[in-house]
Amino acid sequence: MNFKLLYLCFFLNSFLFSQDYTGKWESHYSYLNITGISSNENEILASAENAIFNYNTTNQKTINTTTVNGLTGEKISYYYYSDIYETSVIGYENGLIEVVTPDEVITVVDILNKQNIAPNIKRINHIYEFNGLIYISCDFGITSYNLDRLEFIDTYFIGNTGGVNSVRQTTIKDEYIYAATDEGIKRAIYSDPNIIDYSLWETINTPSTNWKSIVTFNDNIYAINNGNSLYYNYNGNSFDNQINLTSSSLDHRVSNGKMLITSSSESSLYEAPFSNILTINNLPEYNTEFTVSTITNNNAYVGTSNNGVLSFNLSNGSLAQEVKPNGPSENNAFSITVNNNEIWMVYGSHTEEGNPSPFIKKGFSRFVNNLWINNEFNDILESANLIYDNATKKATNLVFTAVNPFNTNQVFISSFFSGLLEVNNGIATKLFDKTNSDLENLVLPGAPNYNNDIRIGRSAFDINGKLWLTNGRVNNA
Repeated sequence: MNFKLLYLCFFLNSFLFSQDYTGKWESHYSYLNITGISSNENEILASAENAIFNYNTTNQKTINTTTVNGLTGEKISYYYYSDIYETSVIGYENGLIEVVTPDEVITVVDILNKQNIAPNIKRINHIYEFNGLIYISCDFGITSYNLDRLEFIDTYFIGNTGGVNSVRQTTIKDEYIYAATDEGIKRAIYSDPNIIDYSLWETINTPSTNWKSIVTFNDNIYAINNGNSLYYNYNGNSFDNQINLTSSSLDHRVSNGKMLITSSSESSLYEAPFSNILTINNLPEYNTEFTVSTITNNNAYVGTSNNGVLSFNLSNGSLAQEVKPNGPSENNAFSITVNNNEIWMVYGSHTEEGNPSPFIKKGFSRFVNNLWINNEFNDILESANLIYDNATKKATNLVFTAVNPFNTNQVFISSFFSGLLEVNNGIATKLFDKTNSDLENLVLPGAPNYNNDIRIGRSAFDINGKLWLTNGRVNNA
């Protein structure tokens, strides 16, 4: 059971000038899972799972762009912002592209609808801008798009025999466009009118065939292979230098004269030729992973997997700010409960057969007074911990919410593994299970000693204020 708030999709067989429903709909998206980031002089621009936002570093105001403004709501795989054209380009997992200009949102379905390309290799991996063109790296090859005329130019299939080849990233140095691919690093003269001919793409001499990123920095080529080794200073025949990175890179880019390499645990900044000036380590207290990084106004802005964008001082690497547009903690809710002017969302799961799989350790969200308040799993359940055999048990797989009609500050949230969670004034206060209530443990044939698995599903208050609930997979459900 999956829900998305205001999930509006529009598909046509050609360009689609998307409609803006700002005056009719209000969107409620999560902006905590950052998939892409960019910056200009006064703004941080970022993509979340299926929406984008602009954060003004001067006045600290945020502008969100969602399905209400014309986006499709699909899963974003790469985000790029052109400062020259003041235009965002959004690439999606399914090959869809959306161009967000100051005036409109244009949905481009050329790759999505291309019949001779398999659906599983249409993912947009990277976007690189040069001389008014953007080069879009995909799992099948490269596509060029003209930002001035807002139209596709060519598609390059640069496999060794002219077939598909997963291109992870591109860059341009001197007269060549370079591509990091699964068949090595390839290059061609970018101005050659016959560049779509795969035979014009030469594979340069490298010690590896699988590459995941490539950038031009300080007039030199820097590339990272799948073995997480960085090579730089390409002399026309080979790379002069090689360094083994300490962690697996997720994002590799140049921003404001610095080269940034981001892994899940750290973001490292370099000056030429390869001098590490700062490494920002992940903060354990945030329980998140880094995804992407950029630099602007003496700050490094690092996207995370579940905590928005974190800003760090370049002078000492200290945390300066959190950038998190207001919204629920997740886009995918298992159930939504509305009571008066409040909305409650939970993110657990169970199968049709009644199994809590997978185990989902997530909290809950509530919308009150036009503000989303997110209670995270690790924070809000500390007071509801129970001890079993010296192990801490918390309520997982939260699946349903019931609000007491006679006391709306009291809410009960069903856990399809741990029992029933009581929440008062937004704070978890008690976890009911077999040790402190009549709730029953799962009856598992052949395993009579199986313990601590209490599957509570739907619940409801009757007109007298009594709470009724289902206790699944037991004799008296």
